[in-house]
Amino acid sequence: PVFLIGACAQTVQHFPIAAVRIFIENALNGRLYDALEAIYQATFGFAAVYLVFVLSFFIAASHMRYLEERICAAVSSTACYFAFLGPEVLSGEHSLLSYTSMANVFPALLIALLFTRLFLFTYGFTRRRVGNHPSAFMRSMMTVRPIAVCVLATAIAEELINIIIPDICNFNDLILRFLSRPFEKLGATYLGGLLVVVMESVLWMFGIRGGNVFDNLLTSETGAFAFSHGQIATKQFLDTYALLGGCGTAVCLLIAAFLFAGNPNKRKVCRMAAWPMLFNINEILIFGYPVVLNPVYLVPFILVPAAAYSIAYLATMFGIVPQITNAAVQWTTPVLISGYQATGSILGSILQLVIIAMGVAIYAPFVRLEDRIAAENEDRLLRELTDFFRDYEQRSERFTLEGPNPAVSAFAANLTEALTAAVAAGDIPLNYQPQIRSERIVAAEALLRFRYNGKSVYPPLVVLARRENLFDPLTRVIVRRALSDLQSIQRTNPEFKLAVNIPIDLLLDITFRTWLLDMVGRSDITPYSFGVELTEDAKMSDSDTVSTVFAEMKALGIVVLMDDFSMGHTSITLLQKNYFDYIKIDGSLIRDLKNERSRSIVESVIRLGHELGFAVISECV
Repeated sequence: PVFLIGACAQTVQHFPIAAVRIFIENALNGRLYDALEAIYQATFGFAAVYLVFVLSFFIAASHMRYLEERICAAVSSTACYFAFLGPEVLSGEHSLLSYTSMANVFPALLIALLFTRLFLFTYGFTRRRVGNHPSAFMRSMMTVRPIAVCVLATAIAEELINIIIPDICNFNDLILRFLSRPFEKLGATYLGGLLVVVMESVLWMFGIRGGNVFDNLLTSETGAFAFSHGQIATKQFLDTYALLGGCGTAVCLLIAAFLFAGNPNKRKVCRMAAWPMLFNINEILIFGYPVVLNPVYLVPFILVPAAAYSIAYLATMFGIVPQITNAAVQWTTPVLISGYQATGSILGSILQLVIIAMGVAIYAPFVRLEDRIAAENEDRLLRELTDFFRDYEQRSERFTLEGPNPAVSAFAANLTEALTAAVAAGDIPLNYQPQIRSERIVAAEALLRFRYNGKSVYPPLVVLARRENLFDPLTRVIVRRALSDLQSIQRTNPEFKLAVNIPIDLLLDITFRTWLLDMVGRSDITPYSFGVELTEDAKMSDSDTVSTVFAEMKALGIVVLMDDFSMGHTSITLLQKNYFDYIKIDGSLIRDLKNERSRSIVESVIRLGHELGFAVISECV
């Protein structure tokens, strides 16, 4: 999100319409442009620092229990990064931003990986000397030695680099010089440009903005790729043909996903990414789809831009398409427009269309492949989440997501998000379980049957809605749908009855209860045909409040049923109160009627219900 904001600011700065760009540069005496520049520098200008801190924090999180330990590890690695820049940079002799920008993310990645491990290794010696549960103060003090070791090691390494290679300013310069060697040897030849395209795609696959890493190489006025030299391979050439829609020729993936992706979540990401990609900003697609660290897209993400570069290079070399003559075309210029502006010919736009068609054809089978893999993973994760939840049910414990692995927890979050969207849209499917008397269907119970990407979800898993406070709006959607369906049924069968499950804590909420009573009162249904089913709950012991709740519902003609009778610990006690009109015997007893004791219990419940004036319903008959 931070880099997306920076990219948007840069897009506005370099808007492809010259009149708009000039207006932005001069608006408010240049202050608007300066503000956009400040946003860009605050995001991309410190990208290397953000990477060091975040990566170090998450590496430490997999080994350390306490938050302050993880923060100290991240701060230690960040201090090491600055120490590696050397005194010349830190004293102001060189621009600090030139060493903290996105172009330095590769050295930042190496420092985060190396010095977080050194911190953990050193911390382990100190940790073993202390007890298992040190205080917060002791945990902070225990990080002093590891931080000191890391920073001192960095300072020594920095001085050694200066002694061994005097013309190298710091570690970043050493790494970037090492990376640039192959490109200096190849120059702006076909192979040199192809290597840049491939390496940019490879870096993006690991979440590193490849374009910024090679920005200095491609934009230097004296470098091999300078536009003034007149060769084919220039930054403008790469932007126009190889990087359509951004890295990986991502516009091709976007179109292929719209055409062939069956997963609704993927299509949602594509809709969100479409407008930014019009200006070649593809972070939403690359990180949201995701492409980064996704092995399915490793081959096409490298192959498509390489093929696009090769096709465009050959077409230009053989004169099929004019060579790019306009160096002023902004990288934010939309596809097809950029092809025409860069070459001054419609042939540039036609070549872009050919490249897009080729790229879509390459991406298409991989989009379908990922759909199949995603569907298999969703089936597996849904089974694991269901098994995890059922385990809690068997132990009669409150469900929590602290136990499952991160993948299952992430899937549960996606499931909750889908449920939230369905509730907001009022799109909650209901099934109806019929209740039969004398071989006639006389009533039904509304059952929630939520589906995720076409897959049936274990009904009790809607307890996930509690995490997002969705129970209230979810229940309202169910009640509305049930009352609407009941009205439709009663046009031909006025005596038909329908019940819905509502948690007692919602009925105790005066706001919800007022809404429920108003909805039922305004509905054109037969009195006493709409019922509320309740499971046994400890909150029912508050007799004064609960009595008021049931009295209000009964006064409006709402029938009250006790669901799953015999499964709780308070059934008999609750029967002392005149709360219920019906009791439903749990199906587990009915399924075991061959057992004499179960049969005796069922007979006793039926007799007790009749004697106390309750109607009795049996499940699983």
